Amino acid sequence: MTKRAYPALATGIQWLGLGAISFFVASNLLLVAVQIGLILAGSDAIDWHIYLAATERFGDGTLYERSEWWYAWRYSPIAVFPLLLLAPIGETAWRLLLGLSLVGLPGPARFLALASYPFWFAIHAGSFIVPIVVVAYLALRGHKWAIGVFLCLALLVPRPLMFPIAAWLLWTHRVWRWPFVGLFVLHAAAVMASGYADDWLAALVFTAPEEIAQAYNVAPSALIGLSWLLLAAPLAIWALAAKRPALSGLLLQPYWLPYYLLILLADALPARSWWLSRLTPFRPPAGAAEGAPPGAGPG
Repeated sequence: MTKRAYPALATGIQWLGLGAISFFVASNLLLVAVQIGLILAGSDAIDWHIYLAATERFGDGTLYERSEWWYAWRYSPIAVFPLLLLAPIGETAWRLLLGLSLVGLPGPARFLALASYPFWFAIHAGSFIVPIVVVAYLALRGHKWAIGVFLCLALLVPRPLMFPIAAWLLWTHRVWRWPFVGLFVLHAAAVMASGYADDWLAALVFTAPEEIAQAYNVAPSALIGLSWLLLAAPLAIWALAAKRPALSGLLLQPYWLPYYLLILLADALPARSWWLSRLTPFRPPAGAAEGAPPGAGPG
C-alpha cells in the first residue's frame, strides 16, 4: 500500500464512523417519536397495569399466576404494599412521576435520557426502572438516603442488573452491611409469611428464558441464548473491578429490555445534581471504603 493510500483509508474510516453515528442518532430519534406517538395515542402502560393487577391478586392467591398474556409479576410479594398507595393516582400521573424523577440527575445525564429511546420506552411501558436508575446514580455518589432506598429496592424488585451495584455499595459503605442483613432477614420472613415464597422463586427461575425470547430483547442473548452469560460473567467481574458497577450489572443481566440501557447513566456522567448540591454539603461519606468511584461524596 502506497503512502498516498493511508490518508484516503483514514478519511474513509472517518466517513464510515460519521455515517454510523448519524444512522444511530436518526434511528434513535425515530424510535423516540414512535414511543411518544404511542403515548399520545392512548397506548396502555403495560407495566402500570401489571402493578395494578398485582394489588388485586395478592389477596386471592393468584399473584404469580399467568392467566392473561400481558400479566407477569416477578417482584417480591411485599412490593405489592407500596403499590397500594400509588394505585389511585392513575396511569397518566404515574408516567409524569416517572419523567419527573429525572430531576435527580445532573443536566447532561438528564438531557441524554430525555433524548433516548430507552427512556421513552420506559415511559410508554410505565416501568419503575427510571427511578431505580436515578436512585442508583445518587447512591453511587454516597447519598445515604439513596443507598438505603436502593438496597431496599434490590430486595423488593430484584434484577441481576442491580446486584453488582448493591454489592459495590455494601463494599464501599461498610456502615450499611449489618442494616442490610437485618433488612434481608425481615424481608425473607415477610415473604415466607405471605405464602408466596415458592411461587416467587419459581417466577424468578423461569424469567430469564421467557424474556430472552421477547422481541424487545436487545442483548446478545437474543441471538445466542443463555450462552451469552459465559462471556458476560467475566466481563461483569472486570467491569466491577474497574469501578463500573452499573456496567457490570447490565452485563450480568441475561436479557436487555431497551430501558435497561439507562442504567449506564449511573456510571458515566458528572457526579452532582445541581439541586442536590444546594441541599447537602460536599463531604466524604462516613464509613466509605477506599476506592470509591470518582465523585463519591455527600452523605
